[in-house]
Amino acid sequence: MQHQVFTFVVLEKDIFVSLDMCAGLSEASPGSGTLHFRDSVPPSDLLDRLSDQHALPVLITKASIAQIEQTGIGSQWDLRGWPLVLRVDVDTPEQICARGWYPLEAPFTRPDLQNLVRRLTLRSAEGRRA
Repeated sequence: MQHQVFTFVVLEKDIFVSLDMCAGLSEASPGSGTLHFRDSVPPSDLLDRLSDQHALPVLITKASIAQIEQTGIGSQWDLRGWPLVLRVDVDTPEQICARGWYPLEAPFTRPDLQNLVRRLTLRSAEGRRA
């Protein structure tokens, strides 16, 4: 399987959770970058900045499906075909998957992050073949 490079955009208020997640993602996907924002919505110019990169942007948030819809960020990422990851909290994994998004257990473990990267890489490889 070909290695995919990602830019993980982590929306997380808790700095310790964010540091742990970013470190685990870096281990699971060497060469990928991480961006951390403490707000529930990334800066408005971020989408344009990410569009200019070769790495596939991946948004990871603990926001609910309702919050994602309310902010409009889900539709912005979906339009670009970028993966969106919701940490399991309010919504079930089945509800998250029904949207075409990825669930991530909360609290997560390093194997959870490795599995997420594996699923994202498989999806990316399938997209290149299509």
